Amino acid sequence: MRDVIIVNLTRMGDLIQSTPVFLGLKEQYPDVTTTLLINSEFKGITPYLPGVDRLITLNMRDLVRKTDCGDIPDAYREVKNTLQEVNDRVYDKLINFTHSLDSAVLSSMIRTKEVRG
Repeated sequence: MRDVIIVNLTRMGDLIQSTPVFLGLKEQYPDVTTTLLINSEFKGITPYLPGVDRLITLNMRDLVRKTDCGDIPDAYREVKNTLQEVNDRVYDKLINFTHSLDSAVLSSMIRTKEVRG
């Protein structure tokens, strides 16, 4: 396994508690590259998360605001731009810690061979 992406968009506590997953991946697959896709509001804690090689953020608050205000085209562009960054590679596995319809739809647009969660 070479590339894994972990999606966590809604709960900072879940992100902190998922640290053993990052470490376990590195232990089991020493050469794996781990990408973390998170809510931009959680960015401040990421330096303290061991085992994360690459960080991609999505501003969920701004996305919800744009959607609520009817600015769907701009919200779409924001998601599209994030997905372009995410999909610069094909992941061997996607682990989705955000169990919601929104994250399931977003995860379905990520180029990956296997999805968990």
